[in-house]
Amino acid sequence: MNTDRICNTFKVSWSTGAKRLWTNQSFNIINTGTITVSLSQGGGKLDVLLNGNHTFSVTQGEIRSQTFEDLQSLEVRCADEAGICRGEYHLSLHQKHAVPFTFKEDTLECYLVDSSGEKLERDI
Repeated sequence: MNTDRICNTFKVSWSTGAKRLWTNQSFNIINTGTITVSLSQGGGKLDVLLNGNHTFSVTQGEIRSQTFEDLQSLEVRCADEAGICRGEYHLSLHQKHAVPFTFKEDTLECYLVDSSGEKLERDI
């Protein structure tokens, strides 16, 4: 399992809607871990969206963390007509391959697993 740490600042305007900060670029990687978001400037709330769904909000001066499983995207948006929101985000990503390999003698058996690591049955 690999671990990546991604940190950056952001600036998003209320008028532009949600701003995508990070996207999973690999379809065979499952990302679990923790995201931390802080809002340093903005008169209202900042919404944090994981995989397109509103997950939590922060206000100016507040820092909030959330643990996640199977992260595909991270977006932020100014929730109120607050003008400009500025802040910082930190991602700690633990990456697992979605298709583990099992060797049996001279053959290779491949199968898909769910986010819990359980083998998925395939109807033929």
